[in-house]
Amino acid sequence: MGSFMSSEIETRYRVIQKRISDAAKKYSRDPKHIQLIAVSKTQPIDAIEDLYRIGHRDFAENYAQE
Repeated sequence: MGSFMSSEIETRYRVIQKRISDAAKKYSRDPKHIQLIAVSKTQPIDAIEDLYRIGHRDFAENYAQE
C-alpha cells in the first residue's frame, strides 16, 4: 500500500491509543491492561499489513454461524 495509506493508518492508530490512555488515566486504570483488538473483517490485506508493521498484533474477525 502507498505511504499515504500507511501514514493515515498510523495516525489514526496513534489517536486511538492516546484516547485509550487518556480514558484509562481518567478512571485510574493502567493503559497497559487494556487490549485494543483490530477487527480485520472486510479490510484489505494491505491495510492489515500496514497496521502490523507499525506494531499492532491483536486482530480478530467474526462471521455469523451458518
